[in-house]
Amino acid sequence: MSRCIVITTILPPSPQVIGHCRRGLRDGTAVVIVADRKTPIEQYAALTTEFSNLHLLSLERQHDLFPHLSSALPVDHYARKNIGYAYAIRHGHTAIFDTDDDNASTTEWQNPALSERRIRISARGAATVVFFNVYKLYTSMPLWPRGFPLDGLRSGDEDCEVADGDADAPVAVWQGLVDGDPDVDAIARLTSRDGGDEFRFETGPMRVVLDRGVLCPINSQNTWWVDRSAFDLLFLPATTTFRTCDILRGYVAQQALWARGARAGFSHATALQARNPHDLMADFASELPLYLHATKMNHVLHGASRHYTGGPEDLVSAYAALANANLVDGRETAIAKAWWASIS
Repeated sequence: MSRCIVITTILPPSPQVIGHCRRGLRDGTAVVIVADRKTPIEQYAALTTEFSNLHLLSLERQHDLFPHLSSALPVDHYARKNIGYAYAIRHGHTAIFDTDDDNASTTEWQNPALSERRIRISARGAATVVFFNVYKLYTSMPLWPRGFPLDGLRSGDEDCEVADGDADAPVAVWQGLVDGDPDVDAIARLTSRDGGDEFRFETGPMRVVLDRGVLCPINSQNTWWVDRSAFDLLFLPATTTFRTCDILRGYVAQQALWARGARAGFSHATALQARNPHDLMADFASELPLYLHATKMNHVLHGASRHYTGGPEDLVSAYAALANANLVDGRETAIAKAWWASIS
């Protein structure tokens, strides 16, 4: 397995980034840093002299390598990370680790071990999509992942069945949980101390796979994409807010994976976050599209999925449907086409 870590950052090299480089130098994992206008390029360039596995993509190099995609993407936006994914795909990597500059791996990712407990979540005959809060299987604290529909928190997941057992299809993307400061939304952070810096998920090794029709947010914090045929679904929308883009990407990907006979899964915590400084009210504002529209987004995607073919054109169809519903900017479809052209 040829592996690549993709990170975008505007901050100086963190201990976590240096740790990824150091570990990758030992095990043959490449590390790609996608720069933006505020990134201290000189500091990362200096690191490349120490770590031969570190690949720095300045804005100039991004435009040289992927001119159409680079021009389509806004600067000062997390979606510049798309160029890092395109770079990893072009270089033939077969697994892409999506993470951030404030996350350190605590356990080496690997395929599920025989000793791990495996749980399968299936829908009880629902005609549309249903949501399941996977966090509740890993902690007794009242927490939920960023992007989970608020109107589904009190439902008790009664539309889902939880059972021990293997997935009914291959898993293309694994969402690892994160200790320290897990990826909950701003409402949880503003109203509770349960998910603070010292938080630890309670369970041992356990994998949870969502069957077709069951959704839970996946993000870009500690996420392994392990099926190269699904790499087109890495695309981060570029016209949404920062705190919305990776969650919407995850919802688009999950429903598109069903058409390809694949699934998304969750893993016990394999990383520790020492969260960069955040303004929680700014986070709240950035997450408003999810609070207001997460359920509608997925109903629109479910409608679009009836016409999916299982191919890369499904991605463009998904964003066209979202644009028609005024849930993303109309430019998103053209940006998705530029993304596909850059990796095909």
